[in-house]
Amino acid sequence: MSRKISQTSAPSTIKARAGIGPGGVRGSYEGTVSSFWKIGGPVVGITVAVGLIVLPKIRKKLVKVKIGNEILKSELKKDEARENSRIKKDEAEQQCDLDIRKAKGLSQVKIDETRALLGIRRELDPMGKNMGQGQNPHEETSLEKWLQWFNREFPMPCHSAIPHISTILDGCPEGFRPAMLFHLLGGYGALAFSNVRARYLDGRCHSPSLQVIIEGGQGSGKSVFKDVYEQDLFQRVVMDNRLKSRTGRTDRIVQIVGTDISKSRLMEVIANSRGLSLYAMETEIDTIRKSASKGGGLSSDLLRKAFSGETVSLDNKHTRDDCRGDFSVRLNYTFTGTPGAVGRFFTDEDYENGTASRICFCAIPEQDRSIPEFDLPEGEELERMCDQLGEWREKYCLKTAEDGTDIPADEYLTDLSYVHGPLDNWIGEQKKADDRMRRIVSPRMATIAFHAAIVLHMLAGEPGEDNPKMRKAVCKLTIYIANHCMERFLHKYYKGAYPEMEKMADLPQKRKLTDEEIECWYPLWHTPGEDGQPLGYGRIAKLIGVDRDSVKNAFKRYERRNGLR
Repeated sequence: MSRKISQTSAPSTIKARAGIGPGGVRGSYEGTVSSFWKIGGPVVGITVAVGLIVLPKIRKKLVKVKIGNEILKSELKKDEARENSRIKKDEAEQQCDLDIRKAKGLSQVKIDETRALLGIRRELDPMGKNMGQGQNPHEETSLEKWLQWFNREFPMPCHSAIPHISTILDGCPEGFRPAMLFHLLGGYGALAFSNVRARYLDGRCHSPSLQVIIEGGQGSGKSVFKDVYEQDLFQRVVMDNRLKSRTGRTDRIVQIVGTDISKSRLMEVIANSRGLSLYAMETEIDTIRKSASKGGGLSSDLLRKAFSGETVSLDNKHTRDDCRGDFSVRLNYTFTGTPGAVGRFFTDEDYENGTASRICFCAIPEQDRSIPEFDLPEGEELERMCDQLGEWREKYCLKTAEDGTDIPADEYLTDLSYVHGPLDNWIGEQKKADDRMRRIVSPRMATIAFHAAIVLHMLAGEPGEDNPKMRKAVCKLTIYIANHCMERFLHKYYKGAYPEMEKMADLPQKRKLTDEEIECWYPLWHTPGEDGQPLGYGRIAKLIGVDRDSVKNAFKRYERRNGLR
C-alpha cells in the first residue's frame, strides 16, 4: 500500500494585534506567518520592551493621578464639612443670643411685675382694701430707733411686785427688757406652769402658750437669752431632760426639744408628753428654716397649731402602739436671729394667713463697740429661784416617782377674770382705729397678752380681791404686752413704714452713771432734799441728768457688789 503525500500546501495566514493603551501604542497585522515574522518581529520586540519598561511607569503615574484625585476629593469634603460646621455654629450662636435676649426680656418683665405687685401690696391689705392715709413706705426703721419710740409711747409699767421677773429685768439694760420679759414668760409658761388654765373672754380655757422671736444685729448680745435659759434659771430642767432623752424610756416625759429634731421623733415626743407643753430655744433662726425645708419637725404648720393646742395625727407602720392617734400639741419657744434671718423665716403669706400674728415679735438694740452690761442673779439668790421653779414644776407640770416614772400634774384652773375688763376695753380702743389691720388682729394680740397674764398671775402668787395692788400690776403689764405685740407686728407687716419716723425724733440719749456719781448719790438716796421730800430714783436722775432706770440699775449693782442686799 502506498501513500502519497502532497508536498504543497496553502500558505498560512495570521492576524495579530498589539497595543499598550489607553491611547498609547497600538498596532495590527494580517498576513502570512513568514511575512509576519519578517515584519512583526521587530514590532513585537518593541512592544514587549515597551510593556516591560514603559508600562510600569505609566501605571505608577496613573496611580499617582488617582491618589491625587482622592486627596483632592477628601480636601473638598473637609472644606465642605468645615463650612457646614461654621454655618451651624454661627446659627447656634445666633439662636443663643436670641434666647438670652428673650430670657432677659422675660426676667425684666417678671421683675417689673413683682415690683408692681409689691407696690400694690404695700398699699392694700389682704382684703384688697386701702391701708389708709399716711402709710408711705420708707426704709426699715432701725431696731434701736423703734425701741426708743415704743418706750417713749408705751413705757414699761412697774414690775417690782412680780417675783423672778423683777430680779432678771432689773439686771438688764433698758433696751433688752421687753425681749427678756417675753423670753421669761414663754419659758415659765412651758416649764413651770404648763398645766395651768384660765378662762378667757371667749369662754374657753387657755394655756400659757407663748411663741417669741427676738431680732438683733450681729454681736448685739442675743446669746444672753440662751444663757439665762440654759445656764441660769432652767439649768436643772435642761440637764434633767437631756438625761431623759438618753434613756429612751416611754414613761419619762421630755419637755425640751432640739430645733433640728426630725418630724417622726417630734411626733413621738408630742404623743408621750401627755398634754404638757414642750419648749425649744434657738439662737440662729436660720437653722430652723433650713431644717424645716428638709422635712424637719418644726414646720410652720406645726408652730401655728401649737399656739392654740390643736391636734396632730401620728399613725404609720413604724409608730409604736402607744403613740398612735391624735394628740394635742403645745410648744413654747424663743428663737433669735438677725433682721435678715427673721425676714427669711416668714413670708408675706405668713403675715396674711395669721401665722405671724401668733408671734411675740421683739427687738434688741444694735450695739456699738461696748458690750451690753448685765447684772443677773447668781449664787444663793439664783439657787433660791431654781428651788422655787422646781416646786412649781412639781405642782403644775409633773412629778417623778421613785422608779423614775414621770406623772403629769392635773390641769389647774385659776381665776383671771380681773384681766377680762382691761383687755376687753383695749380691744374696743383698737377697733375704733382707722387702721383696718389693727382692727383685724386686735383680738389675737389680746389673746397673746392673756396667755402672758396667766404666767404673771402665777408668779405673783395668784393675787385675790384682797390684793388689788398686785392685780393692778398684772393688768398694767398685760396691756403693755398687748401694745408691744400689736405695734411690733404692725411694724413688721408694713415693712417698716409704721410708725411714722417723725415720732422718733429728738429722743433723749442714755448714759451710765460713773463710779464717782454712784459713790456720791447712793448715800443720799431716801434722804430729805432741800424741800424736805426724800430723794428717790426720779429726783436723783433729774439732778444728774440721766434717766430714772439708769439710777435704779446703778444702785442695785452697787448694793450687790457691796453685799448690801
